[in-house]
Amino acid sequence: MARIKPKQLLLIGLALLCFFFVLSSFKMFQQSTSSGDESNSKKPHLKNVYGHSEVLTANGHNVDNIVRIFGADPHQQTASLGDPLLLGQEVEWASCTSNMQNACQKGKFVISGRTWDFGLFLHAYGKGLFELGGSYVRMSSCIGIRDDPDPEGVCGRTKGEVEFVLTGDGRRLWAEVKDFTQDATCFSVDVTGVQTLTLETLPGESTDCDWAVWADAKVFPPGGKRVQDSPV
Repeated sequence: MARIKPKQLLLIGLALLCFFFVLSSFKMFQQSTSSGDESNSKKPHLKNVYGHSEVLTANGHNVDNIVRIFGADPHQQTASLGDPLLLGQEVEWASCTSNMQNACQKGKFVISGRTWDFGLFLHAYGKGLFELGGSYVRMSSCIGIRDDPDPEGVCGRTKGEVEFVLTGDGRRLWAEVKDFTQDATCFSVDVTGVQTLTLETLPGESTDCDWAVWADAKVFPPGGKRVQDSPV
C-alpha cells in the first residue's frame, strides 16, 4: 500500500480548509439574505381591503380601490432607521380628484379648514388591513371628514358622519366618531406585538359624504420617536 507523502497531506489539508471556508461563506450569505428578506417583509404593507367602492382618478385614469392615498406622494419620501413609516406606501398614489370632483387644493386635502399633505382615504363602510408583523410599537394618525374641494359642495360641510375604528389582531385598540362639524382629531395608540392592524370606517345614518381620511397615518418602530398614548 502506497504511503501518502507529507506534501500530499498538506495539499489535502489545504483543500479541506478551502472547502469548509467556501461552505461557511455560503451559509453566512444565505443567513444575511434571509434576514434582509425578513426585514423587508416586516415593513407595513396593505394586506386586503373591503367595503364601499369609490372611483377616483389617477393620472387621467379611473382606478377603483377602497384605500387611496391623498396628498403628497409617499413613494418619494425616505426614512432612516428608527423613523416612523407612513402606512400605505405601497398603495398606488392618486391626486385628490374623482370622477365628480375638481383638483383638490393642488394635491393636498382639507379637514374642517385644515390642510394636510398625506392621508389614507377610506370611504365608509371601509376596512384596510395592514401587516405589521409585530415589528412596530405605536401607530398615530389624525382623523376627520374631508372637505369637498368644490366650494359649493356639501360633503364635509353639511354632510358626513363616520366612526373610525382601529383594531389589532381582532382586538379593538381605539375608536372615535367624527362628523362634518368637527375638526380633525389626532391620536396615538400602542401596537406592540400586533401582527395585523385594521383601519375601519363605519357609516352613520347613511354613507352620503362619509369621506373618512386617516391623515398622516404612521407606525413607529422600537426605539423611534415617542408620542403619547390616546385614551381608548
